Amino acid sequence: MDRLPTVTRLALRELWITYRLVLIVGLPVLAGLLLQAVPLEATELGPVGGAGHWLAVGLAVAFSVIGAMAAATIAAERRRGTMGWLVVRAVPRSGVLIGWFAAFGLPLAGGLGVGATATWFGALERTPTIPDALPFTVASAAMLAVGLASIATGLLFGLLLRPLPAFALTLTVCAAFLGLSVMGPFPDGLPPVAVMAVLGDLERGTTPVAQAVRGAGIALAASAALLLLASAVTERLDL
Repeated sequence: MDRLPTVTRLALRELWITYRLVLIVGLPVLAGLLLQAVPLEATELGPVGGAGHWLAVGLAVAFSVIGAMAAATIAAERRRGTMGWLVVRAVPRSGVLIGWFAAFGLPLAGGLGVGATATWFGALERTPTIPDALPFTVASAAMLAVGLASIATGLLFGLLLRPLPAFALTLTVCAAFLGLSVMGPFPDGLPPVAVMAVLGDLERGTTPVAQAVRGAGIALAASAALLLLASAVTERLDL
């Protein structure tokens, strides 16, 4: 894994010169600005809960598109022979996969931080008192785990399919799962499976911090499982 930083830099450079890096950073930022376009009367759950809901809606779209981009990117890299070129130069197959995972995940984290900050300041303009920042901060930070799971899903599908089908399948799967997490009812007295449900309904959360941490743990475990499966698939592929 001593070549991992090099592979990540090469992947980031590829994302930069193809302008995909702008989307990876920009989509979470736009999700954070979504609240500014929503009338005050539309935030029915109160200023903070409403802000969390609209941020979760925006991030559901952003994560779905970014996961689909990861699928199309890794599928295209495989078809062009770039992955094989790295492997014959003593880069482990799993190292190539993790390098691309990091190349998508690092800028996503930066964009998510900016987007969540924008949502918080937008929420402050809608309430006469300063609300507790801790639940919103923890739930927003935990959303990174959901984004990483979307990227891992895209990488797995991208290894199995051509770029366009991989993009379409990842977009459909992520949008369906994340959309249900945002729109579904908050289970009273029960910790939600998806951290996105916590952020989307902060007002009704009895222990939102604990629930967000648990949801993040589940999402990270899903990311690890998807990456392990993708790594196993990579070992069997003809690159």
